[in-house]
Amino acid sequence: MSRRALPTFLLNEIVIQVLTSKIPYHYHLREVNVIQSISAGERPDRSRYPAFPDKYWLFIEECWSDVPGDRPPVKRAAKMIKDEFSLLSRT
Repeated sequence: MSRRALPTFLLNEIVIQVLTSKIPYHYHLREVNVIQSISAGERPDRSRYPAFPDKYWLFIEECWSDVPGDRPPVKRAAKMIKDEFSLLSRT
């Protein structure tokens, strides 16, 4: 995995935790199950985060692309976060 692709791949884990107050894979009762899921290439289950807005989930899925070059650049991710923070700050 390239150094440029890694930040956006990991960003999704942070976004899930910040927006839901739940760690990714929170539904696994044991750490070993989390490790097995990650090793098998499984992503967190969308149905476990029902209140999570679709626009964020779509962005997260883009960050999880198996093709690093298809992941959004860090600058785009940073802009999205900045724009969303600005919107939340106005309310």
